[in-house]
Amino acid sequence: MSTTVDVTLDYPVPLGKETYSKLTLTPVTRYFRQQKISTRPDGGVEFDLHGMAVVGAKMAGLTMAEALVDAMHPSDAMKLATEVMSFFEPPQKTGNTPSP
Repeated sequence: MSTTVDVTLDYPVPLGKETYSKLTLTPVTRYFRQQKISTRPDGGVEFDLHGMAVVGAKMAGLTMAEALVDAMHPSDAMKLATEVMSFFEPPQKTGNTPSP
């Protein structure tokens, strides 16, 4: 049932012997255990950017997820966190649906 999503980093991150330029995320709920996500009265969502980016790095199978996110450019951390948050959105339906 799992779908993977690729996130390409605009600023590759050297970490250890590897340089990370693309992460392939596999959504797994267990990585959200320590994350707090709340909704605002206006319908917006509040979340910890760094925490969600770490969740994304864990979804990519990285054991040094926090170290990778710490070394990321802020725009790449935002891109990764946003992709993680998109897993909460229901899939779009396809087919012939009449317009309202």
